[in-house]
Amino acid sequence: MKLKTFILFLSLFNTSIIIAQTCCSGGIPLSNNLGLATLEKGSFQIGLHYDYNNLNTLNSGTQKLNDDSRLRITHSILLNTGYSLTNNLSIEGLFT
Repeated sequence: MKLKTFILFLSLFNTSIIIAQTCCSGGIPLSNNLGLATLEKGSFQIGLHYDYNNLNTLNSGTQKLNDDSRLRITHSILLNTGYSLTNNLSIEGLFT
């Protein structure tokens, strides 16, 4: 149990060794700004969204790279459903 706690501590508080990528050229995030508001208890919500993304530039820092193999246009239809369990807690599902 102490080993799990130690690993959790390292992963939460030692972020200097983590190298992250902010935008992936392999795909475009779908649920960037989706989310349903929490309504009163027992409310059911449904949302239908269309998302268009055009990835037409590739940058490495401040340098623009000429790599046309990574250019893409995506069209996505997203169905978002939600149910309010309480006035402050709801569950959601996202289907693409």
